[in-house]
Amino acid sequence: MNPTVKVIIMSAISVLCTILGIIGIITTDILYYIIALILTCIKLPLVYKNRDNLDSFFSKRNGKTIEDERTKLLDGKASNATLGITIALIINIVVVILILRNVYPFLMSTAIILIVILIISLISYVITKNIIVKKDKYL
Repeated sequence: MNPTVKVIIMSAISVLCTILGIIGIITTDILYYIIALILTCIKLPLVYKNRDNLDSFFSKRNGKTIEDERTKLLDGKASNATLGITIALIINIVVVILILRNVYPFLMSTAIILIVILIISLISYVITKNIIVKKDKYL
């Protein structure tokens, strides 16, 4: 299959997952959100397998491949992956709590605490990243 077609299919699945997740949040129906999570779990191995195609597809402008050494260097850091996984987990837990707020209203304080933890994590990440970038001029 053509790599461009694969990327378009994976992007369409991502859009579908996003729409299902938003519908689940708006209607407070956990079923839509669970379907979106299942589709995402099915999609992840395909995205990982075709990550080179995705990289080349999204790094092209006007048919020319744009290579940025800073992006490659920062993408290789384990802290980025760890932060991304943590953010995804926290956001998913908060969304599930928000969807079930009518059934379990006492969990709202937990959701607020998780949102505060998420904001603190993002602020600390941005501060440390800026310090590292200023310290190492080549980044």
